[in-house]
Amino acid sequence: MSIPIDPAAAKRAEESFGMKPAGTYLAEVEHDEEKRSEKNGSPYISIRFKAVGGAYGGQTLCFDVLMLGGDGFGIGVRKLKALGWLLEKPIVYNSGDLHGRRVKLTLVEDEFRKADGSVVRKLKPVFD
Repeated sequence: MSIPIDPAAAKRAEESFGMKPAGTYLAEVEHDEEKRSEKNGSPYISIRFKAVGGAYGGQTLCFDVLMLGGDGFGIGVRKLKALGWLLEKPIVYNSGDLHGRRVKLTLVEDEFRKADGSVVRKLKPVFD
């Protein structure tokens, strides 16, 4: 199946989404929920951040994934620590546990090539 995409409509959609410029923001967890990888069943947290204050206050900044198992677990641990989870004793995560937590995020431009050869450009969060 092919889906036509009108460039003018795509530009309007992007502008309405309000892609934020790369830079450093005070961010707050707006939504978080537990999910499982379809590939290997590893648990992860799907997370959405919003800006706190500034020109974009209250607006969605970005989305991210915090792996709780598998190859990305070490990165997930660093992100959880940045969000204030000390991980000094066993914990149990439940969807919504990170809601309202704040972190300084730096959004950097990231680009990668998909298997079909197309290039995807996005903003990638770096936890400070």
